[in-house]
Formats: sequence, C-alpha cells, structure tokens
Amino acid sequence: MKSQGKIEFLLSVFIFGILILSIGKYISENTTSVFSDIYSQTSKIKGEKIVDILVNEKGIPPDWEKSPNNLKRLGLAFSPYNLSLDKVNALKNDCSLFEKSFNITGYRLLLIGESGNIFFECGGVGNLKIYLERTVKINSEMGKLILEIWW
Repeated sequence: MKSQGKIEFLLSVFIFGILILSIGKYISENTTSVFSDIYSQTSKIKGEKIVDILVNEKGIPPDWEKSPNNLKRLGLAFSPYNLSLDKVNALKNDCSLFEKSFNITGYRLLLIGESGNIFFECGGVGNLKIYLERTVKINSEMGKLILEIWW
C-alpha cells in the first residue's frame, strides 16, 4: 500500500508540474503579444502626430530653414498641407534635422510629387511596421508625404 501511495503522490506532482508549465507558457506567449500590440499602437500614434506636425506647422522657429542649427521643432508647412519648398530643401540637405526633432531612428520619410519627382528621402529601409501618408501641395504640384516606421 505504501508504494502505491508514493506512486500516486509522484504522479500527482508530475501532473501538477505539467499544468504549471502549461499555464506559464500560455501567459508568456500572450503577454508578449499584448506588449507588441501596445508598442505598435503607441508607435502609430507617435507617427500620426509627427506627420500632422510636418504638414500643418511651420516649425519652431517659423523660419528655421534660414538657420537650421536653431531648429527646435521641424515643420514643413507654408500653410496647412501646403509645404514650403525652402523647408523641404533644408530637410533634404540634412535629414538629421528630422531625427533630432522627433527622436526617431527606425524610419523612412519620403516626399514624392504626383509627377513621380522625389523631393527628398530620409532614413533607411527596415521591416515595415507602420505606414502613414498625407496628400500635400509642394509649390503648385500635388504630392505625398510618406512616413514608414519600424523597430
């Protein structure tokens, strides 16, 4: 009888251990997914704010393109959704202005005219996670400002 009790006890401990490991694995897998979703949503919100600032605001100071070293916050607008070619060219000459202004590294920022003319391209190429696009006007040409984000 004693050996049968030991076998039942060991079997119970074994089953309990498997149950605990299964629960731990389930929690681990689902927690990672939840954190990934939260990070993705947070990045998308940050990207939306960045794009809206670029296409709606002149920047701080408003004439930063004349002295890029004094830039506090980047903005490309002459007026909402109408981009200043001088600001676009200043950013084209120094893409680090974007990175410094918005504290972002894994990105690609692109401004394309409707004719296919690429006004500028900053950043690199990565595993795309978020794609944001705004229709804008550059001089008299319509175009698209595209921000791609990855991590």
